[in-house]
Amino acid sequence: MHDWYFFHLLHVHLLQLTSCCLIETNFA
Repeated sequence: MHDWYFFHLLHVHLLQLTSCCLIETNFA
């Protein structure tokens, strides 16, 4: 019903995962 909202949440979640991975990689 609210596909745009679902994709927005998915996009934000992916950005958070990516940033976490980048931070862990840079400071490992």
